[in-house]
Amino acid sequence: MPTLGGKARMNRSALNSRREELYCQGVIQHYLQSPQRDLPALPYEVCIYLAECYACGNVRLLKSKLLAIGRWHTENGFPDPTECRSVMQLTQLIRAKTELKANALQPPPTISDIKCIADVLQQHYHHTGATPRRLTFHQKTACRNRAIWVIAFWFGLNTSDVCRLRRRDVHLDQNSLTITTKWIGDQSEEKLSFRLTRLPVICPVSALEVWLRNSIDPVDYLFPRTTRKSLTGPISSRSVHAYVKKLMAATPGTSANTSDQRYSLYFFLAANGWSRHEILKVLPLYSKSPSKTRILKTKNRLDSENVPPWLNDGDMLTINQTLMANQAHI
Repeated sequence: MPTLGGKARMNRSALNSRREELYCQGVIQHYLQSPQRDLPALPYEVCIYLAECYACGNVRLLKSKLLAIGRWHTENGFPDPTECRSVMQLTQLIRAKTELKANALQPPPTISDIKCIADVLQQHYHHTGATPRRLTFHQKTACRNRAIWVIAFWFGLNTSDVCRLRRRDVHLDQNSLTITTKWIGDQSEEKLSFRLTRLPVICPVSALEVWLRNSIDPVDYLFPRTTRKSLTGPISSRSVHAYVKKLMAATPGTSANTSDQRYSLYFFLAANGWSRHEILKVLPLYSKSPSKTRILKTKNRLDSENVPPWLNDGDMLTINQTLMANQAHI
């Protein structure tokens, strides 16, 4: 007699099989929408179908669509046209072009994007009156997300790394912010500390000060997922990304991509004269994904202006000196 866990696994397997069957039926219906197509299909007809999908920008789940077409032919006793060499070569070409297109059109958010979103978030909770007032829940959310967004940019960290910071990992004094984070090297796991003094633009020290001044006293996590003390877990990075992405979509002129936000500082510094060696010396965390940091030239062609117009030479000099002084140490 199967156990309760065994029944659950059987039900889950049956549900997955049913979902796969329904998906395959949907692919076949989509394939037959054109009156020129019929089943069984020949390899050149599948190639035309793939070319039409690429022309319409409908290249998501391309492998699953081919598997569905191949499954129909196998179940009905026909040779599988998706195994033909011409179909496989076209599939590889479409994937390669799609990846290059994604890399070219979706650079990480620029420092201008970071500043624009930080300014919009600040407007949500900034109060200019003489008497201070308590922030509402939505104002606290904006204040918290602004601190996470700005710290992640200037320290070259993933948003998830910032969300999981504990109070003991952060040291904040009057003019500087020090963050200690784990770094998995080639052979062992190490702890690295990064220190930044106040910066002239979108300062992470000021952003964290405002958050700590308006939030509950963080006992464990620096950015708890709620303002209530009963739930002490960290805020989900997914919710922060969704919040910022929605804000970016409503703000003209900003990037809609937030997934590569960690690399924004790398590309900003490289575009303003920093060598790869200098960046990795200051921020060794970037060495974990060398392939993403080496596509710099492709993405930099999208923006011919290295320094934003609102960032003057004095501010850039201060940024360079501050980051150069930030030598990561164990």
